[in-house]
This record gives sequence, C-alpha cells and structure tokens, in this order.
Amino acid sequence: MEQTSDQENGPGPDPSIRVLTPISYSVKLFFQHKIWVNYTAEHGTKKAIKMAFDAYAGPDDSQWSEYKKAPFSNFFFIYSNWCDVKKLVVETLMLVNPFQQSRPELALATVEWLKKIKPIILKDLAKLRGEELDTAWEEMVSLFDAISCRLMCEQDEMDVYLMAEDC
Repeated sequence: MEQTSDQENGPGPDPSIRVLTPISYSVKLFFQHKIWVNYTAEHGTKKAIKMAFDAYAGPDDSQWSEYKKAPFSNFFFIYSNWCDVKKLVVETLMLVNPFQQSRPELALATVEWLKKIKPIILKDLAKLRGEELDTAWEEMVSLFDAISCRLMCEQDEMDVYLMAEDC
C-alpha cells in the first residue's frame, strides 16, 4: 500500500512546500514588531530591551539550574558576568531605540540578533570578562551587522515584489 504525504509527515501541509508567502511572512513580522512597540509604549524602552534580552538571549530555567549547581563563588561570577553582558547590550540598544513604530526592520533585526547571540553568551559565561567579553562583543556586533544587512536586502526584495504585484 502506497503512503500518502499525510501519512508520512502527519496531518497538515507538506513541509517541503513553502507555506509562508511573502505577504503572510510580512504580516507575521508586522505583528511581532507591533507587540514590542506596544510593550515599549507601556513600559519604556529600557525595560522593553531588558525584557527582550531575557526572553531571547537569556539562559532558560534548566541552564540556570545547571549554573546553580556550581559552587557559590562560581555562580556569583556567572551571574555577575550575565549582568555585565546584559548591561552592555541594553546600553548599546538604548542608543539605537530598536522598538520604534516607524522602524520595523530595526526591531526585527534586534530580536533575531538576540536569538543569535545566546550561544555566544552562554558558551562560557563563567569566563566572560575582560578580553573574553571584548572578543564575544566583537562577534556579537558582526552578527548584528550581518543580520541588519540581510533584513534590509529582504525588505528591498519585498518592496520590489509588492510593486510587481501592483502592476
């Protein structure tokens, strides 16, 4: 008996077919941007950046549990380093103010960047001081440059796509 696509992949659309069209993808990104803009309006830019940092770049509960198993002095250094990185990211992003109503591409780049820097931060959080922090920060900044450049290119492609649809 021949299996159909639903039997192989379970219910739902075939994953090999691209489900999100450029328009639906844009709508999804728009709503994600809108959530952060509204949160910023209610709580302020600094708190929104801290919340985004905790949500996307922070250790999850199981990772914190692992850190807490370390001796107290090590956990103190880990937490201190975590706070230093968070402060550095928040101070830098405060200058940019990423969650503005008029700049959705900046908010999306920020969220994607925070997701990408998580492994860099958590790689060796206990040693993330001094020169190690400088090296990690350089890597994080280069990631932000690459992400923002890619998003700008995608935005240009989307504009061309939308203009072609209007014709």
